[in-house]
Amino acid sequence: MHIVDTKTDDMFASVITDQYSHDSTQFEKLVKQASKHGTINAVLADGRYDSYHGFSYLSDQKITPGIRVRRNSVPKSRGYSTSLQ
Repeated sequence: MHIVDTKTDDMFASVITDQYSHDSTQFEKLVKQASKHGTINAVLADGRYDSYHGFSYLSDQKITPGIRVRRNSVPKSRGYSTSLQ
């Protein structure tokens, strides 16, 4: 998993997981690692990172989430903004 600046393609964070770990468990670690290089305004990610914890962490850090919400999610009950769908 990597965090990359979409404008410059510079990689700011990287984590390798084994087959027994879900990538989303490393989400907060990746964002913290990348924030050492400067302010993060938004995070774009696929549905693997659609979790209450991830959205809450980004909200606490005042980072705009651009995470694809899974089709079977119930955004309001999980605390997500419906504008993300």
